[in-house]
Amino acid sequence: MNLSAKVRDEKESLASLRDAGMMPMEMYGLGEPNIHLCIPRKDFEKLWREAGESSVVSVLVDGKKYPAMIHEVQFERTSGRPIHADLLRIRMDKKITAHVHLEFVGESPAEKMGAVVSHSVRELEVEALPSDMPHHIEVDLSGLLEVGSSLHVKDLKIEKGVRIISDPEMVVASASEYKEVVDTGPSSVEEVAVEGETPAEGDTEDL
Repeated sequence: MNLSAKVRDEKESLASLRDAGMMPMEMYGLGEPNIHLCIPRKDFEKLWREAGESSVVSVLVDGKKYPAMIHEVQFERTSGRPIHADLLRIRMDKKITAHVHLEFVGESPAEKMGAVVSHSVRELEVEALPSDMPHHIEVDLSGLLEVGSSLHVKDLKIEKGVRIISDPEMVVASASEYKEVVDTGPSSVEEVAVEGETPAEGDTEDL
C-alpha cells in the first residue's frame, strides 16, 4: 500500500491545516529524525480502512520511500474523524509486533441450539516480519459446537512465520446458555408491626 505525503510547514497552525482538509502526521523510528508530514484527510481515511495498524505502508516523501506502519491515530470526539496519525519506520528484515484485528466468520452450531455467542476480544498482539504480518486473523465460529464450548487463542489458525504473543489460553469466543430475564414488576412493601414494639403516641386506645 502506498501513501504520498508532503513535509508540512511547522509555522502553519494545525487548525488551519485541518480546515484545508489536510491531516498532520508524524513519522519516526529507527533512530532517524522525525519528519513532520501532512496528507489529505480523505486519503488517510481510505488507507486506514484498508491497512489498519498491521499492514506495511510505503510512504513517499520528496521522491524517497519509507516502509512504515500506522502506529497510532487520534480521532475527533464529536465527529469521529481522524485528526492526527503517527507512522513508525520499520525494517523489512526485522520482526515487529502489532495488534491484529480479529474477524469472526462462520456460524456456530451452538447458536442454532439457542446459545448466545460472545466475542471476548477484538484484537491480538502478533509478532512477524513486516511482509508476513496479517491484516486480520479469522475466528471460525463453527468450532463452537455446543452450549458451554469456547474458542481459545491456541485454536486459531495462523500462517507460517506468524506468532501470537497473547496468552494461548485466552478465550476469544464462547457459547453460553441463553437466560431470559423475567420482570416481576415492583414489589409492594407492607408495614408489619413487630411484636413487643412500643406503639407510637396516639396509636393506643384508652381502656
